Amino acid sequence: MGGDEDIPADKKRMFPGRCRAEDRYDNGRTRFHSDFSGGNVGTSTIQPRRRAAQNAIIMTKEEVYKQIVRYLNVEGYLLDPNMEANINDLFFSIISPIIDDFKRRTGRNKISLLREKQIVSEDNHYGGYREFVVVDKILVTETTYILIIEAKQASLGAAMGQCLLAMKDSWDSNHEGILYGFVTTGESWRMLRYNGASFLITDKMDAVFDTMGRRKERWMESYSHLVDCIYAALCDGGIAKKDAVVG
Repeated sequence: MGGDEDIPADKKRMFPGRCRAEDRYDNGRTRFHSDFSGGNVGTSTIQPRRRAAQNAIIMTKEEVYKQIVRYLNVEGYLLDPNMEANINDLFFSIISPIIDDFKRRTGRNKISLLREKQIVSEDNHYGGYREFVVVDKILVTETTYILIIEAKQASLGAAMGQCLLAMKDSWDSNHEGILYGFVTTGESWRMLRYNGASFLITDKMDAVFDTMGRRKERWMESYSHLVDCIYAALCDGGIAKKDAVVG
């Protein structure tokens, strides 16, 4: 499970560093760090604020851990070969506490998670339905896409093509800024970023393992990176660089 041999070779550009969620909010405002460099934050970021951000992200990770374990206790581990609906339920368990925390901490209360959202291209051609789409309602008549999620049981590569096309159409609708995507098999994940000209793709991340209910410390240390990436995407997604706060 989780193979990605079908990913196009020309899209295999990796982010040079890790997603660091604590770098991406500052008293409710977005902080922009280009290309997820993972470097030091700007001199305007003071250490007490960084520690508060780190503690907040740890609390969110703990809530996500509990949600995943609760899901696995009820549904069982990811063994059903016809389980894409189960993968979607698992993803909802992961992302819902992250969005809830993000909205409370940043005040961006018009962000919402849509299920089975149809993406319409700029030329009004209707694309397929995406399992999950996160949007920001700017005005009654204007919606900005933030991130797209595509789940496929077979492999990450199987989800990649559909996600790339949906991201392209969604960015065309936004007209500017950065758009994010996630592809997943349930266990394994990749994060994508599109700026209107090129795609970047992370290394594969694992977020679930069969004994995680008894191994919280291991999950927090080695498997919670997905939480940072989703949080960073919520901060940066749909926002043009000129609108972001540069650290």
